[in-house]
Amino acid sequence: MIKKDESAEPELILDKEKGILICDAPNPLAIFETFSYLRSLTYLNEPKLKINYCQSNNEIAERIYQELKISFPFQAKEKNCELLYHKYRNQLIQDANPIPIAQQWLAELNDAHTCVRPTPP
Repeated sequence: MIKKDESAEPELILDKEKGILICDAPNPLAIFETFSYLRSLTYLNEPKLKINYCQSNNEIAERIYQELKISFPFQAKEKNCELLYHKYRNQLIQDANPIPIAQQWLAELNDAHTCVRPTPP
């Protein structure tokens, strides 16, 4: 489904009883972006997930950390999620360009399915 308002944030809406998933976004690229959040939606107790972009480097660091704790329970323990968080957090929040640092952080997981990439707001 494509929203008419180009400034609207993408969102996922899940009706488990009816078995319906709606990816709602202002354009086809943003609909594709919603697919990255399907797993996050499964951990929520709410039927709707608004996909909003990080507004600060600190928010980027916290979102990565929270997602890793949910997504990589075994790898996170093996790689020690806490150590990686503390290794990269301060550098990430202080850097004018946090994306390469976030990418380096996730590269330590050795998982080709996990990445951070810039998305225009």
